[in-house]
Amino acid sequence: MKNQIKFLSALLIVVTMFSCQQDENTDVNIISTKNTIDPEIKAQIENQTGSDENGEITRILMVGEMHESETSPDVLVSFVGQPMIYSVAKDRTSLLELFRLSLNNKLPIEVSITIEDHYIKNARQANNEKINQYKQMNKDLMPEELLPEELNDNRLETRSNDIVPNLTTAKKIFDEVNKMSVVYANGTFAPPSLSIPGYNLGRIPYQYADDGCYARAHAIRRVVENNFGYTSYKRFIISSNKVQMPLTVKATKWSNRGCCIAWGYHVAVAVKVRQSNGSLEWYVIDPSIFSEPVTTSTWDNSMIGNSSIACKNMSAFNNQYKRYTIASQYYTPGSVVNNQQYFTFDNTYNNTYSTMYNYRTRRSCPK
Repeated sequence: MKNQIKFLSALLIVVTMFSCQQDENTDVNIISTKNTIDPEIKAQIENQTGSDENGEITRILMVGEMHESETSPDVLVSFVGQPMIYSVAKDRTSLLELFRLSLNNKLPIEVSITIEDHYIKNARQANNEKINQYKQMNKDLMPEELLPEELNDNRLETRSNDIVPNLTTAKKIFDEVNKMSVVYANGTFAPPSLSIPGYNLGRIPYQYADDGCYARAHAIRRVVENNFGYTSYKRFIISSNKVQMPLTVKATKWSNRGCCIAWGYHVAVAVKVRQSNGSLEWYVIDPSIFSEPVTTSTWDNSMIGNSSIACKNMSAFNNQYKRYTIASQYYTPGSVVNNQQYFTFDNTYNNTYSTMYNYRTRRSCPK
């Protein structure tokens, strides 16, 4: 852990840059910004996300759903705000009792997860300090505005920087954030200490698509707005029954195996793009599963429809998946109150950084 802290301290040094700089290995061209990382971020890594040295992560989480099948030896579990679906063996009765306590009483608990196989290794009741920390970090609000699917309303053109002028520019944005990957195009990992000038959050772990979409989207949001000057949004797709009707996608971009990944929800950055005929359309920037910007319908169908990278055709249950295009400051799905979806925030980027830090050496489909 001491070595981790030393490395993290070095990584957090902010270099002020006054001109465009390039990463010689990835040809990233980024304009410097004045953003800084919250000094408490080291505590976030230790207290909130734990250590991944042995392929495990310990988190303070709250159970959102549980599902038990007669034909399966495991119980499927989802946690509030987390996209992945986890498994726990049915014979872990005391563990399941704790999960039911968390579910029924909305109680945060301390959970240890094996990263590679998404198995819950252990859990215990969290102390009051960590419960209060969880509640403080996961305050949620209902979005002020849900943006429409069809961008044909003149009221949406309120700011000149609200619209990416053409698809060519949207592709340029995509290419730049894609080059910020932890993994180079040849499949090798970038050196852990290698940062990108003017971009203080470090490299983005696209190669681990299993989890962390919320952190990747938050990091990309910052680049789109601060480095390119365009307004960004978030596109969420959320299953109404996360453990029984998850979103599924083949992780083909970062692994030849192309194993199936299941999510209770997924999120990525969205931008308004001017079409050649003058109309506007939403495009999603999601380098974890695509190699270029795609329309929201293409993005949605990749996880629920009959597409080349969907594992299951769930289009018959299309109305079971809720879609939200909202302002980009929202971070993860939070509570559902009176059938209204609330969302959390990460204005300090503490959760964003600690999540990307923990997943920096992981890959989807490792075996």
